[in-house]
Parts: sequence; structure tokens; C-alpha cells
Amino acid sequence: MNSAVPTKETDPQLHPDRWWAVQEWVDSHVVLIKHIAEPYRRYMASDFDDLRQEAYLAAHEALVALDAAGVVTADTSHPEFPAYFRVKMRNHCIALSSVGQTPNKFDPERVPVPGVEHLLEKIEEEKISHDLALRQARLLPDRQKQVAMWVLTQPYPVSNQEISARFNLCDRYVRQVVNWSSDTIAARSKIFHPMEI
Repeated sequence: MNSAVPTKETDPQLHPDRWWAVQEWVDSHVVLIKHIAEPYRRYMASDFDDLRQEAYLAAHEALVALDAAGVVTADTSHPEFPAYFRVKMRNHCIALSSVGQTPNKFDPERVPVPGVEHLLEKIEEEKISHDLALRQARLLPDRQKQVAMWVLTQPYPVSNQEISARFNLCDRYVRQVVNWSSDTIAARSKIFHPMEI
């Protein structure tokens, strides 16, 4: 058995005219390629140039499949070629989409970054509302005042269990005190507005 290395003269798949025909067909059917790839685009980590290269390969594979099916004149003008191409292109799109999506270009206009003025205003509003809440907490009855002042002066959020351990109270009573205190402070300072339905 003597197996010869295929050349462009002996193997029609390697002929440059066939590749030019494939490229020409793909370039003239961009809308079809985008339509086939659309369901998979959000999962692809590629841009349109990568998609075009995959379309070239899929079109060539479709021609090879037509040759294997025994079609005498397997070229891009054959009536069954688009059907073969769709199947091959879908397979390529599925392979591309298994990688995941990455952004193609960084667009600083699309990144939501608040302005410095907006941040300073927000910090000032939070500081004013915190000071107002502290002033209103001083007007609460004794036990509520102790709990509210301690909670408001903590540098981090505290849980009901921490409050009950600090003041030696049961969890149920802590929840009541916290609810009463927050309702009273909100009603007096009007910094918390009820949601509109």
C-alpha cells in the first residue's frame, strides 16, 4: 500500500479555487451567518471576525460533507449546500459558546460611575440623617434610649443576639425594642418615608 500525500492537483478539497469560492460565499451571506449565530452570541467569547473565520471553516466542511454524500458537483451553488452549512455553522457556534463571553472592548462611557459631587452629597445626607436619628434617640424612654444609642454608635451593624447579650434581654424583647425605637425615630424625624403603593 502506497499512500501518497494529497496535493492540490490530486485532492479537490485543497484546491485554492475552492477556498476562494467558500470565502466569497461566506462574505456574501453575512446576514445568514449572523442569524445562525444569534441564539449563541451572548455565550460566545468572540467577535465577528472570529465568527467569520468559523463560517469559512463551516462552509468548507459543508463542501466536504457534500463530497462525502456523493454529490458530483459539490460547490457553493449546489441547492443542498445552505442546509449543510447551517448544520456545520451551528456546531461551530455551539463550540464557540461553550467558552463563555468576555467583553470585546472596554467602554468607559458604559461603566456607571457616580460623580464625586454626587458621592459627597450622599455622604453628607447620611451624616445628617444619622445625627438626626441620634438626636431623636435621646428623646426615647430609658430602655429604648439605651438600646438605640448603643446601636447607632456602633461602627458596624449589630444583630439582635448581640443586643440581647449586651443588655441581658431576651431576643423577643430586643426585637420589640428595636422596632419601637425605629418606628418612633422615623415618625419624629421623618427621614424614612413609607413606600408608595
